[in-house]
Amino acid sequence: MAKTNQEYVDMAKTPADCDNLIANAQRAGNDELVLLARKRKISLQAAQHGARSQVEVEAWNGIYAIEEYRRSQGKQHWRANYTRRAIDNRNGDIIATVDETVCRAEPTDGFQEMIDAGLEEFLWERLVLRFPDQFSPRAAEQARARLGV
Repeated sequence: MAKTNQEYVDMAKTPADCDNLIANAQRAGNDELVLLARKRKISLQAAQHGARSQVEVEAWNGIYAIEEYRRSQGKQHWRANYTRRAIDNRNGDIIATVDETVCRAEPTDGFQEMIDAGLEEFLWERLVLRFPDQFSPRAAEQARARLGV
């Protein structure tokens, strides 16, 4: 019996495994498997980052998601350096960085790209709404407005 796409993804234990799965799925024209493997890679990368809480893990998911998306668009070595610097400037406080970023009047450059790529679950606006007690009321207000909820 053939494996499901999810069973293939569940077998990937490292980001490199996911890269191999993505390449094979692309060659086979299996877009669903490509997306599932990308999501798995994002989660594996964030888990390796040493976050202290679930909200921090999910915040790192957002960074790895935009990096993965941009790389899939041919920007092979692209990193979210501006965002990573902002975190460093706050002594590693990714939660404060998320709050400040979501509070801005305009969404980030990657906001619509993530939605279009099927990676909306990794948006920081979604994170703010999942963990509203971790963020300012202003961030929650902006997130709701931006997402239309």
